[in-house]
Amino acid sequence: MIIDEKEYSSLALLKWIVAFAITQWLQIPGLVRTLLVLMAMDYMAGLMIAITGGKLCARVGWKGLVKKVATLTLLLALHVAENQAGFSAGLESICGLGFIINELISLIQNFAALGVPIPSPLMTALAAAKSVRGSNARQDDVDSLSAQRSEAVATDTNATAHRIEDKL
Repeated sequence: MIIDEKEYSSLALLKWIVAFAITQWLQIPGLVRTLLVLMAMDYMAGLMIAITGGKLCARVGWKGLVKKVATLTLLLALHVAENQAGFSAGLESICGLGFIINELISLIQNFAALGVPIPSPLMTALAAAKSVRGSNARQDDVDSLSAQRSEAVATDTNATAHRIEDKL
């Protein structure tokens, strides 16, 4: 098979772009990579909720993206400030971990809204994390997730009872 010069150039460019992207990704600190992956997962889960609920709205999607960019900008500002100060106070790591926890909470909420049964220990951890977050905590979110969890458990229990009755 003969590849013409134009196709070869395109293939070489694509390989270069992929290699460049991989090397740049590997240079990002692990904390930020984790945050980026969780943000992408959270955004996709939010899209799934919007699509399944028939409430897909570009404005809401952009608002979510702007919040995520603002979060990353704050993390970058802390990184630059610590580097310029010449010492590390750990602010970047502390805030990064806080943002990771926030994304995990959001993921759990989104999965619960999609009808995924959330295990009780995770619900307990969520309630504890929300109480630690202080002013950002909303008890109605925890109550809503608890109700969804109870409903899912009741549905599973009823289904199990019906299967047992069928076997008898």
